[in-house]
Order: sequence, then C-alpha cells, then structure tokens
Amino acid sequence: MNTTDYRVIEECNVCGEHDFDIIFSSKDMPLTGLYVPKDVQDSLRAYDQEFLICKCCGHGQLKNIIDPAILYDDTYTHRSSESPISTAGNEFFYDYIISHTQNQKYSSILEVGCNDLILVKKVQHLANEITGVDPIWIGKDFEYNEKTSIKGAFINELNKEGDFRSPPDLILSAHTFEHIPDMYEHFKMLYEISSDK
Repeated sequence: MNTTDYRVIEECNVCGEHDFDIIFSSKDMPLTGLYVPKDVQDSLRAYDQEFLICKCCGHGQLKNIIDPAILYDDTYTHRSSESPISTAGNEFFYDYIISHTQNQKYSSILEVGCNDLILVKKVQHLANEITGVDPIWIGKDFEYNEKTSIKGAFINELNKEGDFRSPPDLILSAHTFEHIPDMYEHFKMLYEISSDK
C-alpha cells in the first residue's frame, strides 16, 4: 500500500486522546463504490484498515484515512437515490428533521454531503436559501433552482461571506462525518460559518 495515499490517525477525531481498542482489522481491501469489469479488479488499489474505538469517549473511527482525492475522483459512483438503504435512511432523517423542527422556516439551510440532492429536494419548503456541498460536484457548481445552490467542495473550503447569501441557521448531514478526519475542527468551522441563531 502506498503510504502517500492515506494518513494514519493516531488520535481520536472527537476528543483527541490516543488510547484505542482495535475492534477489527482487514488486509488488502478494495475501496467500495467502484464498479469495474472483472478483468480490472485485480489491478485496483487495496488498503489495510483497522476500526478503532476510543477508550476515553467511545468514538469509533478508521485508523487509515484515504486521501479524499482518491475516494471522490471520477470513478466514485455511489448515489443516494440509487441505493435503497440510503433512500430509506434519508427518509428516516427527513421525518426526524420535521418532528424536531415542527416545519419551522429557516433563512438558510446547509447540507453537508448532499450527494445527488435527495435530502436537499425534500427540505425545499423549509428555507429561503439552501446550499448543498459535496466533493462529487467538484468543478461542477450549479444552481438547482432559484433558491438552491450546489457547491463542489469539501466542507473546510466553505466561506461564510462567499458561499451564502445569509449564514446557515440549520445545518444537516447524514452519513458524512464518519468519513471526515479532524471532525472536531470541522464542527468548529461549521459553528463559525453558521448564523448566530
């Protein structure tokens, strides 16, 4: 395995401690979400991986964080709306949002990890402005409709002044942060770009 392809995480992404239990290890595993002809499969990169649990806070995380440029290149094909599990998960999450927000209207909603907009489309009635961000759209920013813009970026590339007409007062994310190292730093950044509300 080429060590320039990944970064070894030595501290908990949440609390910063260094004491882990190894829950399981795997050797030479291919990336998921890549669909290639059988004759190409043997030439794909394979990665060693461990799943760790922090003994201090209980957070679970991967030991080796693969370079996002490798994970989310043009061969990354997972689309939420094509997966029954993702579709059901987003439906459950949407019901949770509605039950906790009581259909409150927001100035600006940000969805981190919007993929193919399955949740962005469902929350249209809740906000005056919606921004979705996902690396699958890098180089392909677009306006979905008059109040919804999609940014091809990683969340640490968002800019409070440049990417929003008004700062987000509701931030949504499903099945995203488990893929992000330095989670605490990303949460701090989201706090800083969000509305005071």
